[in-house]
Amino acid sequence: MKDAKARLESTSADNWRIELTRGVIGILSATPRQALHAAGVVADQTRGLRQAEARRMLLIALAHLQEGDEDGAVSVLTGIVDTTGPAELRLLGQLSSRAERLAVERVPGWPSVRHASHPGVLDYANLTPREFRVLAALRRGKSRARIAESLELSENTVKTHLRGLYRKLGVDNADDAVRAALDRRLI
Repeated sequence: MKDAKARLESTSADNWRIELTRGVIGILSATPRQALHAAGVVADQTRGLRQAEARRMLLIALAHLQEGDEDGAVSVLTGIVDTTGPAELRLLGQLSSRAERLAVERVPGWPSVRHASHPGVLDYANLTPREFRVLAALRRGKSRARIAESLELSENTVKTHLRGLYRKLGVDNADDAVRAALDRRLI
């Protein structure tokens, strides 16, 4: 992925496809703010291009979802329900079955689709091995101090891993992290 990032950095920002690809890389890197920035950069370029604008808005919705803002994602998806075509519906399902389910359940008029039997690419959190170990300890009900002790880390290091874990899962506490990980079949 670093090679792809390097190639994109050396490319002109005038091409909306390149910027949206940067945004997807931001989502895959668990940096939704990068995705939101990329979507903002191309707003003028995609205006009037139905498919390009729908994909830009899907990127924004995915960034909101990754930040844990389901209402923001629903709001964005509601704004594009009438202009989203089969290609965008397929893309959304391939990227995130979670986002697809959210759209079907909460966006009035969103086309009902057959749910994928497998998670989308973005449904897998990009967790580090240590974050997985911290997550497993959380699932067993261990406190931060006990996690630090069992992994032979300082409590501050565990706090750092927890912040990363919460950000990547789009949650803000241990119970929600475990629930999100179970929902996504990460643990």
